[in-house]
Amino acid sequence: MRSSKYFTDNVILVLSICVVLSFLCQIFKFKTPVNIIYIISLLGVMACYAWSGCFNIITLSITAFVGVASIINGFIFNEMDYYTHVLITLCIFICIEVGSNVKISIGTFKTIARMFLITSIILLIAYYLGPLKRTYFDYTIGSISLNFNNPNAAGLWLTCIFILLLYSSFLFTGYKQILYIGVALAILPIVVATQSRNSFLACLFFMVGVIATKFFKIKKVPNWVLAVLAVLPLIVFFVYMFVIIENIDFWENLLKINSIDKGLGTRRSIWQKVVDDAGRCFFFGQYPDYYNSQMHNSLLTLFCRFGAPTTALACVAIYKALKNLQENSSFYAALSLGAIFFTGCFEASVFVGIAGMYLMLLLIPACASVENVEHSYNFFPHRKKKK
Repeated sequence: MRSSKYFTDNVILVLSICVVLSFLCQIFKFKTPVNIIYIISLLGVMACYAWSGCFNIITLSITAFVGVASIINGFIFNEMDYYTHVLITLCIFICIEVGSNVKISIGTFKTIARMFLITSIILLIAYYLGPLKRTYFDYTIGSISLNFNNPNAAGLWLTCIFILLLYSSFLFTGYKQILYIGVALAILPIVVATQSRNSFLACLFFMVGVIATKFFKIKKVPNWVLAVLAVLPLIVFFVYMFVIIENIDFWENLLKINSIDKGLGTRRSIWQKVVDDAGRCFFFGQYPDYYNSQMHNSLLTLFCRFGAPTTALACVAIYKALKNLQENSSFYAALSLGAIFFTGCFEASVFVGIAGMYLMLLLIPACASVENVEHSYNFFPHRKKKK
């Protein structure tokens, strides 16, 4: 794909440096540099894609529908976030497209891996020995926020770093492989401390997927599995609202729990609004009403903001990205991206705001096809492969 050629090794490296610097500035509360780095990243991605002159029809269609929806629903001239959120949404789909097509050299990949290893070690030191362990979002609930806007955003960042470190370990041997795996596992307790359940489940999803793939020697899964993963947030929504909530008494008696005490009903009021507004949002969404709202579901957020056509195209884009990764790179690369989309079942940050864009930028190296290397995925480097 010609557009991916404009995302060269140097461009991917610079974007990765931006992600590293933004993460460090965020956790150590340097807000101004974060905003500057964010603008550089956003403009860099948009410029590289525009200069390529080669646009994927799906990404172009999403851009058209989002643009039409924004125009139809009107403008708010005193709210900069109103417009930047639109640009970020488009940038995220560009990253999804590029990430599933770009190829980087083994040298660039290892350089990026080392950057995130060092960043993670700094994080671990700052958390276990420093003040980050006391960065609560809300003292009443005790969720670690790491100075992000909320604990879920912190959890999503840590999930991406965890995936990238574990994925990077595949291309090292000996003590280096053990180091990458060890640092990745050391991050998991911090993910738990954020109390972001969807982030922890995404990490678990990736680990189980990697172990199962290794144990059963899985090279490829059927395309329908990828299709299910692409629309999983919508499946979760329909099952929750029309199977569980509609029969809440049955499920409470079966599971012997109280929906309020155990959080079974926590999404009920939020997602009921989607049901009530479905007709009003169907074609072009209601962006002025939802541009700063968290629907706690990535695809529902797109639906409320930009309508059903944009949401349907988003599902197609996700499916094609997962399929391309499995065919052109590896099933492990598809697992990497799939784990992040898995978080979209209960959070919107995948497609919303600055966090979403950085998440996609961070995953590009893990999803990319690494040139000039055979992915051995050998978790036991001291054992020689049989010829």
